[in-house]
Amino acid sequence: MTPRLLVRLARSLAAALVVATLAAWAVPAAAKTMIYVPESYGYTGSWYVVLKSDATARLVGEVGAKSGTYTDDGTEILVSLNKPLSYEFMSRFLDCNGLQYTQRRDVKQVLFRRVDGTNVNKGKSRVVEIGEIVDVTGCTPGAKTAFGSVSDEGFPMLHLTTAKREPMTDAVAGLTIAGLRELPRPDPYYNAYFSLEADVVTFDTDTTVHFQRSGHVVNATLTSDQWLVLDMPTFQRGYTRVSINTSNGIETWLEATFKDGKPQTVTNVMMSKPLVGASFGTKAATSRMWESGLFVGSNNPFFFYLYRDFTGERVETDLVAATEFHIPITWRYEGLDVVTSRTSNGTLIERRWTPLGRTGKSMALMEQEVRTPSGGSPYVYIPARLTFYIDRGAAYPPVP
Repeated sequence: MTPRLLVRLARSLAAALVVATLAAWAVPAAAKTMIYVPESYGYTGSWYVVLKSDATARLVGEVGAKSGTYTDDGTEILVSLNKPLSYEFMSRFLDCNGLQYTQRRDVKQVLFRRVDGTNVNKGKSRVVEIGEIVDVTGCTPGAKTAFGSVSDEGFPMLHLTTAKREPMTDAVAGLTIAGLRELPRPDPYYNAYFSLEADVVTFDTDTTVHFQRSGHVVNATLTSDQWLVLDMPTFQRGYTRVSINTSNGIETWLEATFKDGKPQTVTNVMMSKPLVGASFGTKAATSRMWESGLFVGSNNPFFFYLYRDFTGERVETDLVAATEFHIPITWRYEGLDVVTSRTSNGTLIERRWTPLGRTGKSMALMEQEVRTPSGGSPYVYIPARLTFYIDRGAAYPPVP
């Protein structure tokens, strides 16, 4: 082959490579469904993304579901919605008249960027929401403020295809698991996540479960695409297992409102299988520095120090400001439960921990807080919820 022919061949191959690269962005990969969940337990904001071979997509998030189109270059998936995914909320700041006002958040695009070096089907991503904040009421109705761009760093999340989910084969008679909910979804949802009431449920049969607290029994169906759909009296709720952390025994699931066989909203929830004979153990085993799993790895870790003389401290920290705030408490056993008590402005605040089981240094438990104002009646401030605390070592009272 002559040098001139070699040059022509090289140019042809280069041109073909450019075309192939552009095509890779323009033509989606094979159809698949992706799940995105936050890396840390203390965050919500999951996505369930159905990517079809015709470049159309269905995007399901915490506030609803919308259809659209998408591009996929193997590293970035950009979903552009036909109509915005929207919700209204009260402004964080006061308006010109000194009052809060209503705003609407319109998500028009969501970018899912795979972090370099992680697997396409299961790994780490950065997720960017792109759209506008619209003033609905107040001094400037109709005013718009853009948020997000394709160049933003994004929020760290874990991604996986539905094929990489942990199996649901144990969803049969005899399974007991904590973290499912019976009550309807609150509205507005985004302000209520950490006050959502959870329960322990048991599969009486392969197709029925009962809630421990109420005793109610509902039908449960495991669909072909691995969603456990519960038939509540006035709605359907679906669950699917995403991952299991073997170091602490905590499982991550998606919880969805279901309609017409499809999830309409999704959020990530924690689950845990109770262990037989679960308890905190002896007083020495209980008298530890317990760090809340909801805030581990954040700039504001949160602890309960339980001392052997049944006193203790609630410790709030700020790593950025390098400060700690200590609030005195007492604690006691009630059966296998641990109850901490403190007083604030005349109100008695009692937080109850019902142990579900310890895995390594982590204790999974149901947590509830009840407050009783001076001269008033007790009320539930934190409904029973599944969480976990990490044993950070023996707790000793400060030296006077």
